[in-house]
Amino acid sequence: MKNEMINGFKAAIPIMLSYIFLGVAAGVVFRNFGMEWWQVLFFGLLVFGGASEFTGAAMLATGAGVPEIMITMLLLNMRQILYSVTYSAYTEGQSTWKSLVLAGISSDEAFAMNTAKWEEAKHDPTKSWSLNEAVWTALFPYLTWAFASVAGALLGQLITLPDLLTGFLTTSMFIGLLIPALTSRLTITVALFSAALALILQLFISNSIVVILVTLIGCYFGYRLQLRQQRYLKTFDHPFMKKEDDNG
Repeated sequence: MKNEMINGFKAAIPIMLSYIFLGVAAGVVFRNFGMEWWQVLFFGLLVFGGASEFTGAAMLATGAGVPEIMITMLLLNMRQILYSVTYSAYTEGQSTWKSLVLAGISSDEAFAMNTAKWEEAKHDPTKSWSLNEAVWTALFPYLTWAFASVAGALLGQLITLPDLLTGFLTTSMFIGLLIPALTSRLTITVALFSAALALILQLFISNSIVVILVTLIGCYFGYRLQLRQQRYLKTFDHPFMKKEDDNG
């Protein structure tokens, strides 16, 4: 168990280092939105959603209703369902409660790290990756983010940021979360479409409703593009097409 914890800690170090700086910055911003340090801690432990936390805090600061905030944060965290389904392929037949914990506390980065470790173990008999190691890999960043956010909130009690700077930091954090996800033409297209849609809708309806609509429409737009892309690839992978290519 001790070795598994050490292995999990080593795997989580790069994630934890980034979360320290992001968490402190987030805590300062949350404090300037009017949240107390214990609310920031509760927020981090309960939500642990990165972008959804910033969105929820920003909506709270602008006076959005609780139902709107909850719906928006739920939509932004829907990808966690896919993470849980993916994890189940690696944890089948193992401890149910540990699998639930892993699914509940995994960030994007911890998910990527764990799946990479499991895939590596699958193709290399000399390597292994256990459920316990996966849980530790997810737990350390989870706690790092929560307590780094609290540190930022406490720091935010000592300094008051101008509204302009708070808005700049919030926007910068969202950009920092977005850029690593832009890894394909599909994600870039969806991001540009969503940004344009948000700018247009803001002219007619409130910001809190815009976030919900853009999330729903953007997800559907991305889903349709992905289906079209898959059909296109299947068409060119058809034996008849291959035969024509060989003859041509």
